[in-house]
Amino acid sequence: MKQLQQIHNIVKSGFRVARIESDRFDTIVDLFCRYSAQTGKPLFLWQQGAGLNRLNGQQMVINNTHLVSEAIDFIEAAPEFGIYILKDFPSKYPVRISYQLQELMSHPNICNCLVILLGAHLPMDSNLGKSMLTIKCASNPQPMSVAMQSSLRQQNEGKRNTRQQNQVMENYDPFQ
Repeated sequence: MKQLQQIHNIVKSGFRVARIESDRFDTIVDLFCRYSAQTGKPLFLWQQGAGLNRLNGQQMVINNTHLVSEAIDFIEAAPEFGIYILKDFPSKYPVRISYQLQELMSHPNICNCLVILLGAHLPMDSNLGKSMLTIKCASNPQPMSVAMQSSLRQQNEGKRNTRQQNQVMENYDPFQ
């Protein structure tokens, strides 16, 4: 249950984009699937070559989403809230993708998503990095610090600044 609470904290954090650095992709995707089944929130998974697939509810393959830029175009246009996991997010990506992610994070009319960038090593340019939640899963995880719990709680209660700042959780693994 603690793991699902951590997923809930990520979803409710107010961030539109989060990056999770880990090599345990299947474990993380499974936790989001369990959370989605419990809450009814739509969950989508993008993988290179396979495109975007809805994992819960009415399972379906989303056409024309084989490229990450096409998947982000779909996310921007989606009418309802969804959680989108971009698995094996490329460590090197075109500038266009950086612009698309910045648009997702900053456009006031796009609030229908949580995009999870999932990969083993996810270097981000400075513009993206300061506006997203970052979780670096450690090999020796530590309990979540009281300060981070407080920070996430304040964000959940709407007490955060209008400009989100990057939150980095290091040496902590909410998926352990």
